[in-house]
Amino acid sequence: MLLTRKFSFEIRNILLPVRQVELVKQFFITKLQYCQREDELCFKMGWVALVAPSGLTTILTESNAPGPPSRIIINTSDCLRDYHYLKQESFRFMGEPQYFSFGLAVDFTDEGGNLFMLLEERTY
Repeated sequence: MLLTRKFSFEIRNILLPVRQVELVKQFFITKLQYCQREDELCFKMGWVALVAPSGLTTILTESNAPGPPSRIIINTSDCLRDYHYLKQESFRFMGEPQYFSFGLAVDFTDEGGNLFMLLEERTY
């Protein structure tokens, strides 16, 4: 579907279903340097709004859905540097960085069992 009228859209908030919201919130704040934002809608809905250093807001919502946990991709300009730094900070990695057709990546989990990918996108 092609829109004929020009709109100015921008995504500023991402809703992220996670297991154990409080643990994930602490992980984002203490390890990823996010800040909690007071938000009336989030308060009413029981969600938690967190703001990244880049300004993007991630809204955490509790999910007990069966199946794999959320997969959160964190982009980086230097996967190896950040992997070694985060490893010293006691992050739980599921292996070592590996090369893929889309770049260099490594997975890790948080205390809530959510799955993260640290990704340095590359064009080969």
